[in-house]
Amino acid sequence: MIDKKNSPRDIHILHITLWYYVIVISYVIWTTCTILYDVVYNIPVLCIIHKTVFDDTGITM
Repeated sequence: MIDKKNSPRDIHILHITLWYYVIVISYVIWTTCTILYDVVYNIPVLCIIHKTVFDDTGITM
């Protein structure tokens, strides 16, 4: 059911909220998968990613 009283502003807020949830959920899934991969295969994926990012940007941890 589409409510005809919805203003464009309400629809805009709804879109922002949906995108926010999509981003948060994908981040959570990605983090969970990374941690699981880390535990199962004993490969510190997060460490490798951090090392790569920090090495490339020249920032030392």
